Amino acid sequence: GDLDLFGHASLFQWICRCETRSGTTTLRDWLLEPAVPSEILLRQDAIKELAPRARLREELQLLGRRLRDYPSGPDRMIEWTESPDWLLRRPWVTWLVRLLPALFVASGLTLLLWESGQPVWLALFSLLGCHFLLSLLFGGQVHTRFHHVSSGRGEVQNYLELFHLMEQEPAVATKLVSLQQQATLEHGGIHLRLRQLGAIMVLANLRHSAITFPLWLVLQLGLLWDFHVLAVLETWKRRHGSQVRSWFTALGEYEALASLAAVHHDDPDWSFPTIAPAGKPLQARGLGHPLLTDASRVANDIEIGNPHCCLLVTGSNMSGKSTLLRSTGLNLTLAQMGSPVCAT
Repeated sequence: GDLDLFGHASLFQWICRCETRSGTTTLRDWLLEPAVPSEILLRQDAIKELAPRARLREELQLLGRRLRDYPSGPDRMIEWTESPDWLLRRPWVTWLVRLLPALFVASGLTLLLWESGQPVWLALFSLLGCHFLLSLLFGGQVHTRFHHVSSGRGEVQNYLELFHLMEQEPAVATKLVSLQQQATLEHGGIHLRLRQLGAIMVLANLRHSAITFPLWLVLQLGLLWDFHVLAVLETWKRRHGSQVRSWFTALGEYEALASLAAVHHDDPDWSFPTIAPAGKPLQARGLGHPLLTDASRVANDIEIGNPHCCLLVTGSNMSGKSTLLRSTGLNLTLAQMGSPVCAT
């Protein structure tokens, strides 16, 4: 609270260029949890590489803004991938939704190819009744699973474009290469996996369109369509669901690095701190408050010794004592998240 890390006119509000929930959550966590020295150095290299790439940062923001209509972000999808299957864990339902449509199609072919009798018509209408009953009993469960993956308005497609932008960008820094690998699998990588998921969701969302609703109604009553789509969806989850969290973690870190790269781009005179072993003095030259403008900022040299020493700050009212303390705390926060700091 004293450092104004969050809230109106805060450090977070000033730094954050993230648009997705993954990115903003990652940046928040970086502000609250200091990184280990090795991770700080990796982030510094990545920030230096991303700083000149203004086009990339702008495209990340523009694509991310399309996802504002999905306030839960990827949390619903991640929760679904890490939850137990619903349909494939119920073999009796799985076999029932396979057997009943097969019998329905066989009865229909019998009516078309041979002379029909009353028993065939009776079987046909009985099977239709079974389909309707199954849809009534379990349709809500099926549609809840569909909703966890996507709200039906292109969420998967928007994330697909973000990951595609991230993958195609050349990377040299170890951190950036690692993030790209984290979001890449063999045989086409995440791009292929999300395209597969998007295609499945097109089939799952037939009922949402006025144009395709009559088709969905016929397919659902005749073939139990939604159950078969859910089976395909849960098969996809079994194959690739364990990697979904790492995909969005990588995207969040990439966005957070892009935000810090914008800081480096906008303030190229700010320095990247060197990391000293624990217990060494904190030393800074030209240290200033990062949230003040260049015109109003007063820079100071500062040295705070080992844990057995203290720095006594004195001065008259309104002379800037609290601002100096906040400047030190804010720049330490920036330093420990890998960012450049407001100091020479």
